[in-house]
Amino acid sequence: MFWDRILDAICEAGISVVATFFCWEFHEIERGRFDLTGETAPERDVDAFMRACVARELKVFARPGPIIDSEWPSRGPSADLATLERTDPRFRDRATGWTRAISAKLAEHQQPHGPVAYVQIDNEIFYPHFTEVSATEADSAIQIPFDPDRILADLRAWREQPGELAPELLQALPGFPDDPAPRFAELPLAHRLLAFEFTNSVVDGYLRWVHQEMRASGIAVPITTNVKQSCAYLDAARFDATVEEVGFNYYLEHLETPEQLQVGHWWAGLARTELRRPWAPEFWCGRWMEEDADTRVFKEDHYRYIVLCTLALGFRQLNLFMAVDRDDWHYAAFTGLGKPRAAARALTSLRAVFDAIEPDERLADVGLLWTRPHHQAFVAERFRDWKEPSGIWVEQAEPKESAAWWSSLAAIVDGDQDLTLLSSEAEVLAAPCVIYAGPSWAEQWVAPALARRLEEGRPVLFSGEVPLDDLAGERRGDAGNLAELAQQAIHTTPEQLPSALERAGIFPWVSTGGELVSTAYRRRDGSVWLFLVNRRAAPVRCPLTMRPELRAATRRQLAGPDPFLDDDTVALPGRTVALVELVPARGA
Repeated sequence: MFWDRILDAICEAGISVVATFFCWEFHEIERGRFDLTGETAPERDVDAFMRACVARELKVFARPGPIIDSEWPSRGPSADLATLERTDPRFRDRATGWTRAISAKLAEHQQPHGPVAYVQIDNEIFYPHFTEVSATEADSAIQIPFDPDRILADLRAWREQPGELAPELLQALPGFPDDPAPRFAELPLAHRLLAFEFTNSVVDGYLRWVHQEMRASGIAVPITTNVKQSCAYLDAARFDATVEEVGFNYYLEHLETPEQLQVGHWWAGLARTELRRPWAPEFWCGRWMEEDADTRVFKEDHYRYIVLCTLALGFRQLNLFMAVDRDDWHYAAFTGLGKPRAAARALTSLRAVFDAIEPDERLADVGLLWTRPHHQAFVAERFRDWKEPSGIWVEQAEPKESAAWWSSLAAIVDGDQDLTLLSSEAEVLAAPCVIYAGPSWAEQWVAPALARRLEEGRPVLFSGEVPLDDLAGERRGDAGNLAELAQQAIHTTPEQLPSALERAGIFPWVSTGGELVSTAYRRRDGSVWLFLVNRRAAPVRCPLTMRPELRAATRRQLAGPDPFLDDDTVALPGRTVALVELVPARGA
């Protein structure tokens, strides 16, 4: 074992929390009997691992599943359960024993008396869960088939819950379960959304069950879960009410083209509006070794660029996924012997930045309204049926929303305008300026919130349609009020949004004329973190304008090169991020 050498290297890199999976199959030495003390092998000794972390003052982010994925052949459970859905009673029965055993052991080492600070349920839950059958017989034994009978049983159980609409959904599925669609395009809008409501209800019910088992077994620290990158059709806000915290995984490894950066803006923006804190339970830190693997992304300068760019877009805490090499995972931050690589050196150079991170507020007067039903409708058009939507995570540059919404986001970002995403009535009512880029239908709260803003004479721009219909596509009873008020609003195309914002008197806090990506965040002490990102390979020199309060501030360089040639001009080398702290003048 090389625990000591690896943990020492982690400490030397400035990392204060170590995340680790606890694999059910690895610890189950016979059915229902778990070795958590090293009885059969020292690698199974949870107590020894915890003592090693305590000796180095490391906190532990424990990830015991029951399903961990992590490329473990069975995904974590005992191999004889690997092909079962999470909702299968056979899986639940056996998972109960593992969850209780590992939770009781982790509870012995939880804070305030031990190092365990967080415990995560599962890894990237989605439903239905299935994998493509491998070409090899050995691999196919642990693949998860698409199981319409299991889905039908779950639908029937859901139908029995008071207030659910499962009977309508069952009637709307053509040929189900023999033809296991549902083919989203063949469903009315209301039933498309109902299909997502059903799947989210199943995931939430699973989280609730595991959460209760962990709590009953003594876990008192916060319990978390994570959402696979770009899978915004999953209801993170709903899950966040079931567990103590939800995070968004982050695997954008280039961030060099406008399209890639736009996906980053979108995903980070959702993290800041949907989550209690914008954090990534998994941040890429290695890769499978394929013949055409792009190892350039693991060079020290590029990894530093990606980390700082991720912070510039709005994420704050990053948990390195697979930060240590293994048999089929390479170029991680640390080798299996504890030797640091380029990614570790990049992180070490940013230690002061991570130490100083705290909750902050994005300086932006423009809010783009986002709702999950609109995104789910896009996913239903983009993907054929339940088998496909999770594949959205691998698309690092493709649109994630409707054409009007995605074009509106692109125009705002390209126009160098500050931006936040808004997903609640309170955020819509509080924002200085709101853009609606959605369709003619929306959730119940959207139209009244927009109407209230217009009644108060506060800016609303429409780059989409006016939402006069409900989720069933029927005209709202109070639609006339919004329709009349909207006549006084600014209507524009997505491409003309920057000029429309100027007409509305909305100007950015910081601007480089679109030459650099600029974001600014106000901290609790009143200082501002200013990020300037040059995504291009070539160096950039350009004018910089800032609002007077920022221009008068004292500048302090935190990361990257000093970009200021003078008060009005900045320059950055290719693929570089500069982070500058702006400390307000006294009395400002």
